Amino acid sequence: MAIRFTSPATRSSLSHAVSRGTLRRVVQGVYTDDLTSPIGDVVATHRWEIIGHFIPDGVIVDRSAAVGGAPSEGVIHIASMARSTDLVLPGLTVAVRRGPHLGSDLPWSAGLWIASPARTLVDNLAISRGRGRRARTLDSVELGDWVARQAMIHGPQRLNRIRDDARAIAAELGVEDRIAGVDRLISAVLGSRSVEATRRRSRALVALAGGSGFDQARVGMFEQVSGLLSGFDFDDEVPGSLIDEHPEVSSLGFWEAYFSNYIEGTVFEVDEAQRIVRTGVPPTSRPADGHDVLGTYRVVSDPDQRSRVAEEAEQFLTLLRQFNAEILVGRPEMHPGEWKTIANQASGYRFVDPGLVEGTLVEGYAFRDRLANPFARAAFMFFLVSEVHPFSDGNGRVARAVMNAELTAAGQGRIVIPIVWRNEYLTAVRELSRSQRVELFLRTMAVPWRWTAAMDWTDPPTTDALMAQTHALLDSTEAASRGLRLRIPGA
Repeated sequence: MAIRFTSPATRSSLSHAVSRGTLRRVVQGVYTDDLTSPIGDVVATHRWEIIGHFIPDGVIVDRSAAVGGAPSEGVIHIASMARSTDLVLPGLTVAVRRGPHLGSDLPWSAGLWIASPARTLVDNLAISRGRGRRARTLDSVELGDWVARQAMIHGPQRLNRIRDDARAIAAELGVEDRIAGVDRLISAVLGSRSVEATRRRSRALVALAGGSGFDQARVGMFEQVSGLLSGFDFDDEVPGSLIDEHPEVSSLGFWEAYFSNYIEGTVFEVDEAQRIVRTGVPPTSRPADGHDVLGTYRVVSDPDQRSRVAEEAEQFLTLLRQFNAEILVGRPEMHPGEWKTIANQASGYRFVDPGLVEGTLVEGYAFRDRLANPFARAAFMFFLVSEVHPFSDGNGRVARAVMNAELTAAGQGRIVIPIVWRNEYLTAVRELSRSQRVELFLRTMAVPWRWTAAMDWTDPPTTDALMAQTHALLDSTEAASRGLRLRIPGA
């Protein structure tokens, strides 16, 4: 799909192409050879080429620069010295204001520019009104959030440079009266001035200044996921309730610990893992791995630990640290029970930065009480811990322990994820993180939930037979190659 612009030499040929049906007009002077897509989609795909054609000296500024050039409610804000009127396109309005291109502006697509972070700060300190659409500049709360985000991403040294550059840009633009606002916001983040001095308070700015900053993007993600969970329609395949019918004296605790460690790559033969749990002694050849199994077993089998849930955020933080300390007791190099100090990631996906762990957990925990359904609440608490990844190691085991504690406290059956379901589980977790695919996650987790509820955990020979019958112990990749999946006992 391409677009073409008219010129004196091409005007006639493009007009004839429209008559023949080989081109369509997008707006006056712009044509496309895409004959099927909605015109608004064509504009969205080629917006920078179109804007660059009509406003060749354009600089993306104000609110648009703060959000990385994305349209806000169908509007992009551009500064130009050559054009003074808005450019109205199908599905997009380019709001134009007078303003020069500065040497500090950053190159953008199609010959356009985007304001540097320093100019973005100066520009957004201007007070504006929307006049029927969203204001062109960020309000004080939004701007505080933006400054806090810069601090989280770049750190204090970069923030000091932004302040110095912003002072110079304010003078260059003739808006020296905004320098005080620049100093006020940057100083609030760096702790040299009270954040209460700002016009209205940004929660992210207040938290960061108080040493408990949080990851704004993740908190927005938690709000979205909790909303999707609260509105989910449960059905036969994803039941809203599975009452716990297993007695306390059963093998469920062992299998939960065994499978939870297997997911993380701590692999023992079943009989060896059973011996470790029975004797309480890890193998001399793999003491740390053995302690992982023992620690997880203690957390998930103890009647008090396995049903512990927090009623407020501080309790939640303490509970997480206690779970992690117990699970990783055999790995002192991983600092059991202590928040991570080095950023962690999986397959290139970066989790919450170390300095934002506590604040993000506290902000995310606030959404727990919005979820009345125990399965939805358990799924959310799993996601909260998994997405923050607060520890150097043991995060998945802690997240699953928290999930099952929520279910147990509500009288619901626990979720044990057998080996054969490992790939499906990991895929669902990845999609929940990257795309917030809540329904996929719930439907994926409902299968082992129903499997766990249908298993007989009281008689070891029967349990062993059901493990084989339901393919539970098969390698997930091997099972897929053979067309085998987890079976629900009795189904």
